[in-house]
Amino acid sequence: FKMTTPTTNISVSKTYTKGLGYIFLIAFLSYYVQYPALSSIGGIEPSNILFRRAFPSIYYPVDKGYIDADGLVELINLVGVATSMIIASGIAQHALLYLLVTAIYYFLVLLGGQFYTFQWDILLIEAGLLTAVCFAPWQ
Repeated sequence: FKMTTPTTNISVSKTYTKGLGYIFLIAFLSYYVQYPALSSIGGIEPSNILFRRAFPSIYYPVDKGYIDADGLVELINLVGVATSMIIASGIAQHALLYLLVTAIYYFLVLLGGQFYTFQWDILLIEAGLLTAVCFAPWQ
């Protein structure tokens, strides 16, 4: 029976947090590729209808044309890609970054309609939130 040392715990936590960053990166890239056909304004389940249901407070500017729904979703998705790349590369592992990628992915899941309500998406949101609250460093 071998006791774990603090250095072993640090390497395991770094591996876990970096691995979750890679999983978020894959999820954001997958969403980026699939969004135009599935949930964009010209998609199977149009985003302007999904905005009304998921985010009524931003629906008015989207409906009136003040905000381009597809451009907003693409911008938010690219912020998620960049943030998850920072996490996965190990540049920063702060808990606020995990809260950010989790919030962004939750936003995208709500806008994905029926295509993003699978267990995998919900599990990724839960893992990101638990990592931010219980596992990632706050300093």
